[in-house]
Amino acid sequence: MADTDLASRVQSVLSEMDWGNEPLRGPVAELFRDQSDLGVDDIKRDTLDESELAASAFTTILSWLACFGITAGLVLIFLIFVMLASERKSEMGMARA
Repeated sequence: MADTDLASRVQSVLSEMDWGNEPLRGPVAELFRDQSDLGVDDIKRDTLDESELAASAFTTILSWLACFGITAGLVLIFLIFVMLASERKSEMGMARA
């Protein structure tokens, strides 16, 4: 009822229905005026938006770290095979001859 448009519509509907008497409509109208200073603060929505942003950043960082770890592991496996091949270069040459 803090919305002025909604309050005016409710008051007009009540007056069209001839709701109550005039002394009763006055206090109801005053209650609507007192509530017009109220507002809605979307704390929960703001907090959820901030937490989703933080979760997205955290997920992105972990994804990049995982990709780096997988790449480093593949490079290390490749280098191990290159090192093993370079140690046996003379043996492979004799087997070819």
